[in-house]
Amino acid sequence: MESPDWAALAGLPLTAWTPRSQLSARVTAVPRARVPAIDIHNHLGRWLSDGEWMIDDVDALLSVMDNHNVETIVNLDGMWGDELEANLDRYDRAYPGRFLTFCQLDWALLANTDGERMLRESLDDSAERGARGLKVWKNLGLTVR
Repeated sequence: MESPDWAALAGLPLTAWTPRSQLSARVTAVPRARVPAIDIHNHLGRWLSDGEWMIDDVDALLSVMDNHNVETIVNLDGMWGDELEANLDRYDRAYPGRFLTFCQLDWALLANTDGERMLRESLDDSAERGARGLKVWKNLGLTVR
């Protein structure tokens, strides 16, 4: 392999730099998990997609899961209230054990004088409905303070 022309590279603007990877790694295909796997981070809801479910055909997703030995998917898009209920109906209740939907908190509630109580009640309500965990987005601490 040739040594780079360092003098020429010194005057190269960063936007014109197009490096070529020299990494050469062996590829190991793993078409199916040896033991049942759990996908712990997935977004199956509809709030990130202009109201459309991320998965059109849940049965087709289950077929892919079965083919690859994925036992369960954690759905992080449960939200709260009616949207949580819709996710639970579509995934968890329709296919018990195959999906675990997490709820989220509406941080805007903190603008109310009793916002902390409202958040606690929302979390209690989500748990009673069947949420299996809580998804905390990175906006907590970045934009929500």
